[in-house]
Amino acid sequence: SAKAVIKNENIFRGIIGTLNLMGTICGFLRLAETLPVDKFPTLADIPYALLEDVLSLTQGKASNNFLVGDGIAWAAQVFWGYGFSTPFYGKMEDPDVGCGIHQFNDIERSYPEYTNFTLAFGTPDQILSDGNQLTLSTLPVFTVYRLKQFTRRLRNSLHCLISRSEPTAVDLKTSIDSWEELAILRMELTNSLRGL
Repeated sequence: SAKAVIKNENIFRGIIGTLNLMGTICGFLRLAETLPVDKFPTLADIPYALLEDVLSLTQGKASNNFLVGDGIAWAAQVFWGYGFSTPFYGKMEDPDVGCGIHQFNDIERSYPEYTNFTLAFGTPDQILSDGNQLTLSTLPVFTVYRLKQFTRRLRNSLHCLISRSEPTAVDLKTSIDSWEELAILRMELTNSLRGL
């Protein structure tokens, strides 16, 4: 079912996203472990170190007095983890597709005559022998109109299932289409047998 497919996809995305997030955290901790904190200038030396860094940059050299390289490595690790784990978490979906058996039952209650054709329209013998009287609701032309209306409402209410790409969604759409074709054929046969 669509709910099971969405749950499986969510589990897969959660695992991959968590592994990427763990990789980020481990990489960040690995960088923190090798951080040369003793090389950071003291508070009194910061203005001189900053001036020295600016002068070094004008000569085409770079220093790491303020651990700029380590800071960039940390930022790169965090952004890498964010970039690889967030898309997996962001694509997680609510397993409830938004429609299903309740919508089907609502529509089925609106069209009770289509739950059992034999009860509503009679057996083939009754049709041939005029054993069943036609009424407006069982008139084949009116019934075909109601059949098309029924299947259109059914497709609209189950659109969240039919529009999916799983094989079960294709099977559901095919079943509705086949049922409609057979029901209309049944009404056309009734119409021709009755000579209407």
